[in-house]
Amino acid sequence: MIDPKFDRDRIIRDAKELGIEVREVAPEEGGVFIREEDGSEREVTTLDLFPEAQEIADLRCTIAELIAENERLKEGRMHLTEVIARLLIQNFELMDECIPDWRYCCTDLLNELEEALR
Repeated sequence: MIDPKFDRDRIIRDAKELGIEVREVAPEEGGVFIREEDGSEREVTTLDLFPEAQEIADLRCTIAELIAENERLKEGRMHLTEVIARLLIQNFELMDECIPDWRYCCTDLLNELEEALR
């Protein structure tokens, strides 16, 4: 197992090069803080360390909304398909009443329609 060794002085030196102030605090007061422009301090947040986290969260929300919209569109499409099928059946019934021999004239078209509906 690797025993990590921390070079405390190197960490402090590198932090200062990055403009980060390092100071000693009591163990229960530990944390990473940012000094604001007005001089106040606040604890570092995930967004400070990973600014893209908010963009990723926004993208996830957008994707979830798109998925929901896609599901609504699918339901709408299914409803319209059912309506069209009912209208087609009613049309066939009307044609049977008005022109009893129409199916013999349109056998090829009816077979194509039957294949398309499968």
